[in-house]
Amino acid sequence: MRATFARLAALAGLDPAVTNVITARLWSLLAGPIGIFLIAHRLSPAEQGFYYAFSGVLGIRVFLELGLSYVVLQFASHEMAGLQWKNERLTGEAAHYARLADLFRKSLRWYSVAAVLVIAIVLPAGLWFLGQRGEDAAHVSWMAPWAALVTAAAFMMSLVPVTAIIEGCGRVHEVTRVRLWEGVAMGISLWIGLLSGCGLFAAAISNAAAVMVTVTWLAATKRGFIAELLRSKGESTLSWQREIAPLQWRTAVVWIGGYFSNQFFVPTTFATHGPEMAGRLGMTLYLITVVAIVSLQWMQTKAAPFGQMVAQGDRARLDAVYTRTVWQVVIFYILGCIALAAGIQFLLWWHLPIANRLLELPTTLVFMAALGLNQVTACRSIYVRAHKSEPFYILQLANGVAVGLLLVFLLPRTSLFFTGLAYLFGACLPVLYISGLMFQRYRRQHASSFAPVSQ
Repeated sequence: MRATFARLAALAGLDPAVTNVITARLWSLLAGPIGIFLIAHRLSPAEQGFYYAFSGVLGIRVFLELGLSYVVLQFASHEMAGLQWKNERLTGEAAHYARLADLFRKSLRWYSVAAVLVIAIVLPAGLWFLGQRGEDAAHVSWMAPWAALVTAAAFMMSLVPVTAIIEGCGRVHEVTRVRLWEGVAMGISLWIGLLSGCGLFAAAISNAAAVMVTVTWLAATKRGFIAELLRSKGESTLSWQREIAPLQWRTAVVWIGGYFSNQFFVPTTFATHGPEMAGRLGMTLYLITVVAIVSLQWMQTKAAPFGQMVAQGDRARLDAVYTRTVWQVVIFYILGCIALAAGIQFLLWWHLPIANRLLELPTTLVFMAALGLNQVTACRSIYVRAHKSEPFYILQLANGVAVGLLLVFLLPRTSLFFTGLAYLFGACLPVLYISGLMFQRYRRQHASSFAPVSQ
């Protein structure tokens, strides 16, 4: 029986890292409805709109982070080709260790500055944008909760390079386990905040709980690892300008384009249709995004192993694992969406009040289809980034601009359903097709010259 379960787990791609992510998302599926219920019953419709608008506005952090976390992860995974773990320390070739330590120190400085800029730029930008709702803003106590949330997010940003380095060094299962506990802490603290009457402060309390989980883990298990990287005196050949910057700015373009194509919907709806409709859209997109994140983790947890396969020149294994994982992502996303659609239909059939806090089912299905197409494009991006490359940046920039213009000019004049259709057929479908052509060309170009990446 145990052998049968092991074979089924292998077929489904359930390695320890994916299992941690699935457990985390199962927790989300349990905690999410409770959180949604409490948000719907402890916050007014206008407050719900501000709650989800907070996340959309906070998303402008990508303009400060500029995609560096993925770059750090990939470069760390390549250095691990000459290193190995021993008693919670890294040993191996001195040149690889020196490059890794240099990468860690430089990325830590970058994120420390970015965390300060989050407070200096994102905080006042949110005060200005959210205050534009006039009467709605005047009747909702949102300024102090927004400031507290931004502060917690800035602290979390300062920890990003540490977890990215650890994940890139092969400890994917540890990082995903910590993220599981972050999710548990965020869910429980959100409930406590809402039930105790904290209102919109519950969002900041939830994020602060995640910070405490990560800090506790790092202090308890990775103090020596971090200290050794900071103290390392080895001479590094790593050039930020020649190696990191070219990939970083391309990744930054992708992230910025992704903000406009994914996270710009709720703030734009907030500005054009009011906080109540923004709240309905935000809650619906949250549920779909949970499904999307769960399914994509089959591929996301392979980012560091893919980098090591590229560094070792193991193309056959890389392509085999990638192809199998793409199908796992697609299948689990479809199954998740079917389950979610059935749940929403159940709420509608029984005329439960919470159904009024969600979008109608046809609009929900349109957004499900759109995010599903984006899943495949995201898988392709993870594959090519393992090669320290980002060929999709122009495509993603064009997509972000197109979606941004679509929302600015179309959304004020029509419903979310027709705007969603325009997003699906005018942005997601073309990007899927063009990225497929680019992806196949990229693989053909690298097929004959695939070899370990030189340092």
